[in-house]
Amino acid sequence: MEQYNGTLVLTFLSGEPEKLRLGLISLLAADGASARVTHGDLSMPSYPAANLLMLKEKGSLYQQLLTDTAKINMEDFKVLLRVNMLQERGGVSAIMEAMELLRKNPSAAMIATTSLSEKIGIREDLATQVKREGVTR
Repeated sequence: MEQYNGTLVLTFLSGEPEKLRLGLISLLAADGASARVTHGDLSMPSYPAANLLMLKEKGSLYQQLLTDTAKINMEDFKVLLRVNMLQERGGVSAIMEAMELLRKNPSAAMIATTSLSEKIGIREDLATQVKREGVTR
C-alpha cells in the first residue's frame, strides 16, 4: 500500500462529486479504507478510499475513448483526448496538467479515473458508487 503515497488524486466529499480538489496521498491507512490527502493549502483531511480518484492507465483510457466514442459527449471527449495525450507525454508536469483539466471537468473526470478502493480491490459503498455514476450521466 505504500506505493500509493505521493500519488496525485482528485478528492470529493460524499454527496458532492462535482466539487473536485487536487491533492497528494500522504498517508494510506493499513487496511486501505481511508487516506490522508495533502492539498495545496496544506490541509490534510482524511477521505474514504472510494472518494479518491486516480487516473486510469493510459492504455485503458485510450481503449475506452475508442470503444465508447458514441456514448461520450463532445466536450468530455476533447478533455479526455487531451488528458490521454498528456499521459502519453509523461512526466510530473504533464500529469499535473491532466489532473487539473479533470478537476475542472467533473463529468470527464468520472470517465478518466478510478477510485483508490477499486484500484486496491476494496468494495465501494453502494451509495458512493451510485453518486459517481450519477455524475457521468
